[in-house]
Amino acid sequence: MLKKKFYTIIYLAILLLIITFMVFSDFGLLKRIELESEKNALLENKSKEIMIRDSLKSAKMRLESDFTEIERIAREYYGYIIPGETVYIISNSK
Repeated sequence: MLKKKFYTIIYLAILLLIITFMVFSDFGLLKRIELESEKNALLENKSKEIMIRDSLKSAKMRLESDFTEIERIAREYYGYIIPGETVYIISNSK
């Protein structure tokens, strides 16, 4: 009877060690869950970066081929004025 209890305790201890290893080790369940969430975050970030890249590519194509887009940017950001053009400045202050 005592021998049977001893073996039962040994089996339970071994089982507890195995379960602890499976859950808490670097190859365990908790680490896998952590890595899965990191993977999902990286995939989401990747898709955002792909969208940004595609929009930048389309903007680049517009700037390379569309003269009106180039003129619009020159007028808005650099104050480009065609010779002979009259510029009116409107003030919003009261």
